[in-house]
Amino acid sequence: MASETKSVNITCSIFDEEKFNNVIRDIQVSQYMNMKQILPPTNEEVNQLIQELNVSDRLFCSFCNVSFPDQVCQRRHYKEDWHRYNLKQHLANRKLVSEERFCQIAENDDMSSISGSESDSETDLSSVTEMEGLTDERVSHLLARRAKILFENQEGHMVSLYQCLLHNKKSEPTSEHQLVSLTKQLPAMKNWLIIMLGGGHMAAAVFNGPEVVRHKTFHSYTVRAKQGGSQSGRDNTGKHAKSAGASLRRYNEQTLTQHVQDILSAWAPEVAACQLIFYRAVGPFNRSMLFGGKSPPLNKGDPRLRTVPFPTRRATFSEVQRVHGLLATATVYESSDLFKSCLVSPRRWRKEEGEGGTSTEKPASPRRSIDRAKPRPSPDRALPDIVCALAALETSDSESDEEPHSMLHNSQEISFNNSLKEYEDTVPKKVKRRKKKKEQPPEKELSAEVRSFRRKVATACESGDKTLLVLSLQQEGSVIDDKERTDALNQQTPDGVTLLQLAAQNSSKDIVWILLE
Repeated sequence: MASETKSVNITCSIFDEEKFNNVIRDIQVSQYMNMKQILPPTNEEVNQLIQELNVSDRLFCSFCNVSFPDQVCQRRHYKEDWHRYNLKQHLANRKLVSEERFCQIAENDDMSSISGSESDSETDLSSVTEMEGLTDERVSHLLARRAKILFENQEGHMVSLYQCLLHNKKSEPTSEHQLVSLTKQLPAMKNWLIIMLGGGHMAAAVFNGPEVVRHKTFHSYTVRAKQGGSQSGRDNTGKHAKSAGASLRRYNEQTLTQHVQDILSAWAPEVAACQLIFYRAVGPFNRSMLFGGKSPPLNKGDPRLRTVPFPTRRATFSEVQRVHGLLATATVYESSDLFKSCLVSPRRWRKEEGEGGTSTEKPASPRRSIDRAKPRPSPDRALPDIVCALAALETSDSESDEEPHSMLHNSQEISFNNSLKEYEDTVPKKVKRRKKKKEQPPEKELSAEVRSFRRKVATACESGDKTLLVLSLQQEGSVIDDKERTDALNQQTPDGVTLLQLAAQNSSKDIVWILLE
């Protein structure tokens, strides 16, 4: 149980006043924050070191601090595991070990990983020596890179916070007392503004503690697909494209800038009430939307301005909430050793929800890495059934080829009548769905008297002669019956129209009435 409690670190929100005040009670700045940061050497120091360099003729190993009587012993030492282990320690910025210490480590752990192979023993071995090689200066340097500040309370717990919550880069506190007082004021600073810009995306939100007061997201097409970079940035290089897409991106850049400034001007009362303003705007175009123009929405000299101290994803409302949650989180480590282990390998920890909604972090199981360059025996796997069948068939064919046999000739007539099938219908569905035209019934054959009667009526309908039509109907009425008369009148012309339709086309109103009667 004691080992489990040492491998757990707790996170709490700075807006949970009761819990946060208990954590920061009687805190003081950690000793690791008082160390000087590891700065790169100046040009003068580099030149001096180059002048002092000389090729030594001594038979000596600077990593293991051992001298040799001849070159044969020196070369043999370079092939030993002890020397290889110290080389790995040096590359990882860890403490070098003596031969006695190496023998103790070798007795407890498998040293096969030093020869070049990767295994679980290497992970265990590195975890043993990580804490030994992590000096106080190295811890201070890693803290500076992570933009965090470390405190320590009377119980020995280490508390880490993002340094941007306490001050900006231009106004750094001069004493530790000011840092502690600023930390205790954090729960009262609940009003935050977080704005993120990038790639044509805009996301902003005003927070009052953990609650969202106002938020807005917006997207505009300003970046060419698979090319990257804003259109204005490409225009500044001297390449002014005249395509329709380039013109659209230039217009969208102007509208996006105007839209962002309008939103911030509409939020002016909320922005003025915020104690902290965090922004993420990479590139000159994105920064010009916040600090450019005749009346910029934000002032560069505002002491409330802070940049987001860690990488972010695409500007969305969920990402703004994630950034707010990370900034407002304080991590509590139960010991300095636990803090060092988390500082060296932060990716080996996984979050778990405990009782009461508290989130804890526990070390994840180490992943076994495989050396792809090392030859490994292939596992014995059973071949698929089809491969075995083909192999057996090939074997039987080869055995049968060895025995001579005579060819048999047999002629037989085969009938395919029973196996014939209908031709597959490959007509597309669209063609099938087309409506078929109705087939017209065949015209009836008319007698000579009926054909003569129809010609006279057709002539009267075409010419509009009412008298000829009446005479034709009266004269032929005694010769043909009513059924033949109806068939003659309803028969269609070669153009597909009847006599009644022909009279209607010629606007012969009187003839239409006579035919209808």
